[in-house]
Amino acid sequence: MEERYQEYNKNILTRTRTQHRETLERSEDYILPDYISDIKKLVRCVSEAKVHNLFNNGSTLACEGEVIHNILVICEDDSIKNVIYSDSFSVNIASRDNDDNDTYLYVRTENPVCRLLSPRRLNCKCRINIFTQNEENEDTSPSFKADITEDDREGLECKNAVLNTMVSKTVRETGYHASHDIELASSMPEIAGIVCCDLSISINDIKCIDSRTALRGEVTVSIIYESVDSGYRYLKRTLPYSEFVSREMSVNAFCLYSVEPKDIKLTVANNNFGEMKLLELDYSYDIEHKYFENRECGYTEDVYSVNKSCEYQSDTLEYTRLIEGIGGKISICEQLPIPDYEDHRPVECLESYARVISCEAVCEGNICRYEGVMRVECICADEKESYSCFTFDIPFKTEKELCEAPSSFEEEHRITVASRECNIDGDCMRISAELCLDAAVSTKESRSRVSVISLGEEWDNGHSAVLCYPKEGDTLWDIAKRYRKRASDIIRYNDLVSDDLDTVKVLLIKN
Repeated sequence: MEERYQEYNKNILTRTRTQHRETLERSEDYILPDYISDIKKLVRCVSEAKVHNLFNNGSTLACEGEVIHNILVICEDDSIKNVIYSDSFSVNIASRDNDDNDTYLYVRTENPVCRLLSPRRLNCKCRINIFTQNEENEDTSPSFKADITEDDREGLECKNAVLNTMVSKTVRETGYHASHDIELASSMPEIAGIVCCDLSISINDIKCIDSRTALRGEVTVSIIYESVDSGYRYLKRTLPYSEFVSREMSVNAFCLYSVEPKDIKLTVANNNFGEMKLLELDYSYDIEHKYFENRECGYTEDVYSVNKSCEYQSDTLEYTRLIEGIGGKISICEQLPIPDYEDHRPVECLESYARVISCEAVCEGNICRYEGVMRVECICADEKESYSCFTFDIPFKTEKELCEAPSSFEEEHRITVASRECNIDGDCMRISAELCLDAAVSTKESRSRVSVISLGEEWDNGHSAVLCYPKEGDTLWDIAKRYRKRASDIIRYNDLVSDDLDTVKVLLIKN
C-alpha cells in the first residue's frame, strides 16, 4: 500500500526558549588620571555590560558591546572619588538553526572584582554571560500514514484535549529619558564639586490601561559632594517615577519589570539667589519586562475510528505551566558591631550601598521559601574627617504560600533593594532596608499524545467499530443503552473483568 503523510487537525504549541550561548572573562588594568591622588582604599566596583550591535552573518552571530566599570575610592588625602572606565568587546557566536532576525540577545555581568595593584593602578575583572531568546513552534497534530480516501477521512476523527502551556517573552525598551532639579536646603553649604551620584528606580504599582501598562514607583538619588568649606556632604532625595510601556501579552499575564538607569549626568547651577545649590540631574534608562502567561493549546490525545480499524503510536509531550506570580516586601532591621576601626572611630555614615548577592528558592509542598544575603557597604567619617569603608553581609528569609503544590518546581525571581538606611549607634551600625520580591512560579508537566496513526485492513469480516470514552459517572448500562448494545457483548469484546468503569479510559463498540 502506498504511504503518504497528510496534515490533520493542526495544533501548534509555542514555546519561548532561552539559551546561554557564550561566557566571556574580562580582565583589564587601568591607570589613574593625574588629577586623582593615590588610592588608599577601594570602596565598591559596579560593572555593567551593554550590547550595541548584533549582526546575523548566516554561520555566526556577531555581537559588539562595551563593559563599564564604576569604581568608588578613598584617596590618601582622604578625598572620595568616583572613577569610570569603559572597555569594548566583540564576540562571534556560532549560529544555530533557530537563529533568525527575531532573535533577541541580552547580556548579564557577574562577579565584578576590582583589585588595587599599586596606589595608581587598578585591575578590574568580571564575567559576561550572553543569552539568546527565540520562539519555537511545535506541531502537536498526528501524522496519518496510509492510503486515505476522502470517505476514509470523513470517518476518522481526532479527540483533542486542551492544555495550558506557559509562554514567556522578554521585551527590552530603550530610549527613555528623564530630568530633575534638586535644590539644597538653606542650611547646607554650597557645592564645590560632585564626588559621586548613585541612582536607583523601584516600581511599586503596575496597572494595565488599554494596550499599555502604567508603571509607578520612586527614583532614589544618593549624592556625595564636596562643599566650599572643604568638607564632604551626603544628600539623598526620593523623587516620583511614572512611565507607560507597551503590553505584549494579555491583561492576565504576570510580568517581572526592571528599570536600568544609564548615562547619568549631574551638573551644578546657581539657584534664584545666585548660590551654587542647584543640581540638574539628567539620565536615560531602559525598561526590561518579562511576561509569563498560560495559553490554551489543543493537542491530540486519542482517535475515533468509524469506518476502519487503526493503530497509533503515542509519545510524551512536555510543557511548562505557570502556577502563580508572587510579590511582596521583605523588611530587614539589624544592629551589627562595627569591625575593628583602630584609631578612626566612625561618628557618621556618609553613604551606603546595598545589593542582594545571593538568593535561593526552595519549595516544600505549597510553601515557597526564599533565603539570601544582602551586602551593605557603608562609607563612614570619623572625628578627624578621614574616611573608612565597612562591609556587612545580612541574611534574610521569607515564605510565600502558593495556590497549589507544584509537581516539578521551577521559578524565576527578581529582588531589588527599594530603600536602605544606615546609622551609627555607639560601636554598632543600625541597618534597616526594604527589599522588593517578584517571582513567577511554574511547574513542568507531561501528557501522552498520538503521534502517528496507521490504518490497517478492515477487521472482523468487514465490520467497523467506534471508540467510546466513558465520562465520569457513566455506567456500563448507560453506554450500552446509548449505543443500543448488550452490556454482556461490550464486556466480552473489551475483555472486561467486571462492569466497573472507573479505570477504563476507552471502549471498543462493535457496529
